Amino acid sequence: THNSLNMNKGKLIEQLTAIIEDTLQGNERVKIFHDVLLKDDTGNDRQIDVLIEYFENERFTFKVIIECK
Repeated sequence: THNSLNMNKGKLIEQLTAIIEDTLQGNERVKIFHDVLLKDDTGNDRQIDVLIEYFENERFTFKVIIECK
């Protein structure tokens, strides 16, 4: 069914996220946050399941957002 397919995709994304976190753990340039609120372009809060911030240098920070639905 559609619900079980979505649940399986959600579990797969959760497992993939865990692998990414394990890989990046200990990297001083990386910070990982769970269940955070970020403001969108219109100023509305958006709930983010996983936010990964990578600090390249003083000018550049890369952000990766993962939604675990």
